Amino acid sequence: MFERLMAKIGVGSAKVDLVLDRREWRLGEMATGYLQVVPGKVDQQVDQIYVYLNVIYVDGDHRHDVRVQSVNYPGMLLRAGGEAMRLPFSMMIPAHLPITRPGVSFYFSSGLDIDQAIDPSDRDAITVYPSVPMETVLRALGSLGFVEKRFSAELERKGQELEFYAQGPLSSYVKELDVVFMHEPEGLRLYIEVERRVGGLGGLLMESLDLNEQRSQLWFPYAQLSAGTDEEIQAVAQAIYDHLRRFNGQLPVGAVTQVIPYGQAPMGYPQGMGHHSHKKHHHGGMGGAMTGFLGGMVAGSVIDDMMSDDGADDGGFDSGDDGGFDDGGDGGDWF
Repeated sequence: MFERLMAKIGVGSAKVDLVLDRREWRLGEMATGYLQVVPGKVDQQVDQIYVYLNVIYVDGDHRHDVRVQSVNYPGMLLRAGGEAMRLPFSMMIPAHLPITRPGVSFYFSSGLDIDQAIDPSDRDAITVYPSVPMETVLRALGSLGFVEKRFSAELERKGQELEFYAQGPLSSYVKELDVVFMHEPEGLRLYIEVERRVGGLGGLLMESLDLNEQRSQLWFPYAQLSAGTDEEIQAVAQAIYDHLRRFNGQLPVGAVTQVIPYGQAPMGYPQGMGHHSHKKHHHGGMGGAMTGFLGGMVAGSVIDDMMSDDGADDGGFDSGDDGGFDDGGDGGDWF
């Protein structure tokens, strides 16, 4: 009887431990490992075994902890002193999530649901990196001289916005570049906002009225982003540069780029993770009620506000349908 009472407060109770194959995963990848369940000193009925993926993000003075994905296992009776068991674990990291940045972090929480007892649990932090297509675009931006700001990756209703400043030749023309990445079924869409560098009194007036800002979108098929070769990065960089020239005729013809080899991992991206061929991203079930990305869905009015003066471009590739602005890629919540 005493052991049963102690087990209800966690002493001598069953234990659970999530063992991951690694702690770093890309958007759109399948996280894998196993769940180890160890029976306690008394018989216990487990109603459910679960693993949740949670994101923690900071919004001003507020800290939010949101469940974004889940895997559930059926309940079972754990016999006292029984052998530990291993349950295979896999969970898709949804492609539409933000990536790990200052103020944005991820963790897996696993546990046993035991009635009238403190539920045994485990917590494992992970790092979420860009998908391979997204990283190819980021390397192309780096080759053009765009450097991500230290406290970039602001979370807004439309998604995670990465902010860049320009170095080298483009710094005379571009003050800031903001990009939101949208994984669509056949390609990667970029929502771009460029703040042009202007001078003189007229420039000050333009900046005060935000007349030096231009919003547009650019689309690349995954087939053009999945290899990560120098040639592919150069082609993407040239397409981005040509797109920027459409809205700023002062930019010189052509683009001077310095290709960043895939193994060098600029801007805090992973080394040694390998480079896998891109497959279509699977969005999967969301495993729990979500409030939406900062309380909103990516839908008509949001995109209209964001893209009211857009130009659309397919990056020099045949994109087919340009996707419009009435859907958020996966057709639902960001979270």
